[in-house]
Amino acid sequence: GPGTAAARSSSAGIVMLQARAGFQSLLLSEGIAPSKHVALEVDTSNEPHAQTDSGAVVAFFVDGLWTPDEVLCRRAKAGEVVKETFDLGAWPSKIRISALGQDSWGYSKIVLRWDKYVVTVLASSVGNKSYSDGSVHWVDSNEGAPDVNTYPVSALPVYESAPKKSAPEKSKSHTPTPDNETNTSTANSTVSDAHPEAAGNCTTRYDPRASAMGYTTSPPGTPCVFGLDPRDEGSHCILGDGAYGSFGWCFTSLDGGSFGSCSTSCPLFGALKVLGDKIDDLREAILHDKDEPEVQHNGSNASEPVVKQSPIPRHRPAARNTAAARSTTAARNT
Repeated sequence: GPGTAAARSSSAGIVMLQARAGFQSLLLSEGIAPSKHVALEVDTSNEPHAQTDSGAVVAFFVDGLWTPDEVLCRRAKAGEVVKETFDLGAWPSKIRISALGQDSWGYSKIVLRWDKYVVTVLASSVGNKSYSDGSVHWVDSNEGAPDVNTYPVSALPVYESAPKKSAPEKSKSHTPTPDNETNTSTANSTVSDAHPEAAGNCTTRYDPRASAMGYTTSPPGTPCVFGLDPRDEGSHCILGDGAYGSFGWCFTSLDGGSFGSCSTSCPLFGALKVLGDKIDDLREAILHDKDEPEVQHNGSNASEPVVKQSPIPRHRPAARNTAAARSTTAARNT
């Protein structure tokens, strides 16, 4: 989680690529059924000349090898949706898009979806969206933009209960910084044993803002995992200026590779939680001072306490002398 505003789907056209899941080795080993579909969504850019009349091809890096190039689209206009189907042997770790002909193609965002999981491959605010040499938002085999662009893909998360004992130190290496974060390292990081899981029923909810490059967006209802980021103080969601949801965000896997938007069932975050704790402490102190009876031990039987009550309330209102009040009022009226 999250420093800048989260990537949002643009109103531009979306090029969709649906892949039938044949994830026998990897997905089955992670407890994920291999009968689901995968979709690669490429948002066509609204930049000048982003449309293409020659299209592009795509390849996937699976189990250490690149698949053959397959046609992604041969022609695309702003607002057009192109669909293609592919069979893969496992979840890809990279995607490669190459220009198919002499005409350029510009796109703003790439998202990979499987079931309810969402992996942002390329966020709309990463890099320069204008046509230029080295741009990650363009492919062109003829002029001043790359003819090939390769993008890393985050692994699907594995949801397991956090270890209760001997948990390694928490890592600070995975903090989604949507849209301008290009580091997609998947170094292992685990939750602190002090706060291995969310307290109570803190789970994620659907929010279109919950999207960050290099991180998997978990489906609604996924339990939060606290302790991976110092900002959550091991027990509450991170507000992050509301960039990923009105109630903040949280990690949802022990490796810090997935996150989601917090629901209303989650604890208070940041300053609000600190203030709430202080108010609770103050309230307890006041109630203790005002209402708790003084306890003394009876000399004859030390095991039985004697409760000594205050004879009158602390803030006893003064008695009202009705006759005197009437007499004073009459004197004023004369």
